[in-house]
Amino acid sequence: MIRGVSRLNHVVTDKNRGCQRLSSALFKNKPSRQGYLSFDSEFCLESCGEDPADYIAGTDWDGAVAISVEDFRSFDPGQSEADKWLIGMLPLMEEEPPQPCHGAVWGNISDGKANDIRRASEWLVPIENVVIDETALPLIDSADQQ
Repeated sequence: MIRGVSRLNHVVTDKNRGCQRLSSALFKNKPSRQGYLSFDSEFCLESCGEDPADYIAGTDWDGAVAISVEDFRSFDPGQSEADKWLIGMLPLMEEEPPQPCHGAVWGNISDGKANDIRRASEWLVPIENVVIDETALPLIDSADQQ
């Protein structure tokens, strides 16, 4: 699963760590507001002969992260089948250009789960000076922040 990253919408300043990091907004989903969380299928892109990093470079995204469906699903809080996130392909063939490798996740993804997923993802196309997992960095001394 590949998520495109927008510096404007998905990057925040972490004042506690003194860095730029990805936001929970990258993976957060409220079905009543957005319907589904979009992604591109790395497997589908490769099956179509596309290099996923080159594909992202040809879009408006500033960068991209990737996570396997198995790792993504490991954060699913659903206990019963009916409550689990639905993950599937949703080709957008009417778009220009068409997006045959577009997929979606249906279900509520809270801030906490979105942060867990974010921290488990890896850069596919990194954004310079932006970290995925700020918890690997030391805290800034509060006296330094004033």
